[in-house]
Amino acid sequence: MKKSELVKKAAGELSSGGFATVFAGNMHTLVDVLAERRGRKLAIKAVTNIDSVTQEEAKELEKLARFLGAEPIILGVCSKNGVLNGSASYNRFSLKCIPLDMLPKIASNRPGLVASKSLGLKVAIDGAKLSRLIKLMDIGVPELSRKVNVSKSMLYKHEHGYLYASSTIVAKLESTLHGSIRPEEEPQQEAKQCLRQSRFANMKMQTLRLRFAPFNMVAKSRNLYEVSFDANERTMVKRAELFSAIHDTFDNNYPFFVSEKKSGRVRGVPVVRRRELMMQESESGLLDLLYS
Repeated sequence: MKKSELVKKAAGELSSGGFATVFAGNMHTLVDVLAERRGRKLAIKAVTNIDSVTQEEAKELEKLARFLGAEPIILGVCSKNGVLNGSASYNRFSLKCIPLDMLPKIASNRPGLVASKSLGLKVAIDGAKLSRLIKLMDIGVPELSRKVNVSKSMLYKHEHGYLYASSTIVAKLESTLHGSIRPEEEPQQEAKQCLRQSRFANMKMQTLRLRFAPFNMVAKSRNLYEVSFDANERTMVKRAELFSAIHDTFDNNYPFFVSEKKSGRVRGVPVVRRRELMMQESESGLLDLLYS
């Protein structure tokens, strides 16, 4: 099954389950389907082979989902080991991976499907720091495994790219190793740093910068703002179609483009000059600039 077909079927399945749904069509994106029902949000990346999702993409998807208050899910058809099926559990860099036939269970709100990635209960691990502290403390992996009650195979995974663990396990590891094994910047710290440095600082809004399309940045306060910077006309038109659908489908979402030189609209989506954005001092002023 092609990715485009997978995305459309996923969006249709969630819509029939009562979710307000938007999907990205005909573009390479970090997130392909956004869905919401009664406050529950899903951020879904669709791929044919789940092994094609890189560690960096998984980390960015998790960051975006956490910022949006959504559940990150990788929707796939197969892995290197064969076709995915609903009776098995799959993970890619600690994110839950599911086949298409599992979506009806999500739509029916059955618990436990993404319990392995409970937002707020898991924190990031820096594998290099973990390895360095293990060597520094001169403690063998078998002994560390016994002390923190984590299997040797899981410790190996944490050293070599398994990004997240429960806050309880991380606390035990840090206590035993007498040092931090977390990345230099946790997501909250990143948001604070972006808040100080970004063009949204004057408006006291939280921001998240992203490396992958379709968003270059997401900002939030009372409302949510999906932001894309200057791009070629074809790319802006594609993103504008998605942005327009987000604005029309979800409450309190106001996507827009930021340009160095031009202003106006692309397929109804506002294009704001960077200089004008820098002059805004309140969220209400930004809304007036965008959608008045």
